[in-house]
Amino acid sequence: MRFDRLRDRLTYLLAEAQIVVLGVLMSVTLIIGFVLVVFRPSLPGVPPVAIGIMASLLLFGPALFGFFVWFVRWLRRRFRVPVHHVNGYLDVVEKYYVDPEVWENKNVNGPNPYPVNGGSAWCVQEFEWQEDIDELTVKGVWLEETQDTKLMTSKSHMESIYGKLTESHIALNILRDSVSEFGADIQRHLVNAMSEARERGKMMDQTAVKDVFESFEEDAKGHTDEDLPTLEPDDLPGDQEGGDGDGQPTAEDVMNEFTEQAAATDGGQE
Repeated sequence: MRFDRLRDRLTYLLAEAQIVVLGVLMSVTLIIGFVLVVFRPSLPGVPPVAIGIMASLLLFGPALFGFFVWFVRWLRRRFRVPVHHVNGYLDVVEKYYVDPEVWENKNVNGPNPYPVNGGSAWCVQEFEWQEDIDELTVKGVWLEETQDTKLMTSKSHMESIYGKLTESHIALNILRDSVSEFGADIQRHLVNAMSEARERGKMMDQTAVKDVFESFEEDAKGHTDEDLPTLEPDDLPGDQEGGDGDGQPTAEDVMNEFTEQAAATDGGQE
């Protein structure tokens, strides 16, 4: 019987001559035991240097392991090109590290990548890496007026718009809820100024109305949403007609009366 390799021959012997193999193993074991009994070899002791090395590893091992992990990652990214992917579908910004050769041979669909961080990194809108053919396809973004630290996404854009609209809403609420009060105060100031001018026999200043309006305009600035007037249940008069059945007026009745008073103060008629 021919065997191509020694492994096949040994396999055949183990399968067909098990008694022979067992006898050989027992003979080898007896020979080794006889040598150990006769010569009695002694194992070498552990040198003091090995004990010091083991103690150093236990003491500085965790810190050195973290340092080497950071160092290896830094070396891995040192010569790579950082690319920021502005993912509009997930509303996140993902960061990739691309080999310089792959980035140099990339395919660009649409606008070119936008440089960020002083030109040390790039920003793209689409990032597709085809691993089977080692090909990178990217699409740039139109972010000419954005700052490097404020990459625009749909979420940040909407938050910026909401902040501006909130400020305008607060200003309009202050103007709407305070126009009747301002009108009454302006009228009172003008009446007092005219009475004082008549008593002293002087002409009224031509810019008196303008000065009063400017003073109230300065008072309106700096107000916040917490400064807006509110209507509490304790502020409602108890002798108003209407209400919800127990003699108390409803919010609609109070608001209608408030509107009529504001119109009368401004010179309107019911």
